[in-house]
Amino acid sequence: MKINNPLSGRLNPYGVQAERLENNKTNENAAAEAAATAPKGDRISLSPEARLRTEALNTALAAPDVRQAKVDAIREKIEDGTYTIDSKNIAGKMLQEGALLGQTLES
Repeated sequence: MKINNPLSGRLNPYGVQAERLENNKTNENAAAEAAATAPKGDRISLSPEARLRTEALNTALAAPDVRQAKVDAIREKIEDGTYTIDSKNIAGKMLQEGALLGQTLES
């Protein structure tokens, strides 16, 4: 008596494993094709105001912290004895600033 088992091909572990590997390769190829046609990376767009602010920030960061030419000129005047301080002008500006500050605090 001969027994025919229609499930014998499906119970073969090596056959099942080979079938899975083939399916994985097909899925990987499909994923690679999808990745190739998809846009690369995230995209953003900045408003003109944001671009201007970014440019201003970069310019400010690139500027030196000290205006060395101005410091050298004042230092030379001090060493020569030609640097003068206008105390009335300084006092007037201090009073103006104080008045502006008082107006701001009252508002």
